[in-house]
Amino acid sequence: MNKFLFFLLSIGFFGYSQTIVIPQKLQCERSGDDFQLKLYLKLALEKRGFKIFQADEMSTDNKNRPCDFYYVDVLEENKLMSTKLKIVIHDCHRHEITVSDFGVSKEKEYKKAYQMAFREAEKTLIFNKKEIVNSASMNETIIENQINTTQIKEDNKTNQILFAQPITHGFQLVNTKPEIVCKIFKTSQPKQFIVEKGALHGIGILNNNMLLIEYYQAGELIKETFEVKF
Repeated sequence: MNKFLFFLLSIGFFGYSQTIVIPQKLQCERSGDDFQLKLYLKLALEKRGFKIFQADEMSTDNKNRPCDFYYVDVLEENKLMSTKLKIVIHDCHRHEITVSDFGVSKEKEYKKAYQMAFREAEKTLIFNKKEIVNSASMNETIIENQINTTQIKEDNKTNQILFAQPITHGFQLVNTKPEIVCKIFKTSQPKQFIVEKGALHGIGILNNNMLLIEYYQAGELIKETFEVKF
């Protein structure tokens, strides 16, 4: 299973808030909150230290700042003899942040089956409060030390020199061939970027023109560093 986690990468990498938005209707629900999963979801996330907004209770100001929040949903895989649910948390660009394992129940009564499957999925939702921080608590020294001390796993080449070309909401980074190595998109934090490398997505941290990017490939965390010329 691909647990593409912004959460998992390390302390201080994120400028987003600790707020997660629950939709008016979960994907797995048939009508309204028929299985009380939104309540279960709220309690599960609050016990991990997150602030929760219900989508239908958000202010206009908050709705105008969608990328200040994370979003959660509960997805269902239809099976004839069982109920299978997983929990997905994503950002405003619908990039998956973390995904639980499927929780499975063979209970015949719908409400009980959905609640049992949800509880099993919730147990596998991996992150902790240290792994996502408010922008107010960002520590530049921590970020710099992480970039300087992280052991980089090679994927193609690291420490290449790339050249930044402006695109909508960010830059495309090209090498000397020239070919596009990846694209980086701005966030609310000037040194933090959302990274697209082909079909892969990750995060990027810029420090003194050195860019550290991290993403998951075939279930493995890949780290690369580049010197970027703007």
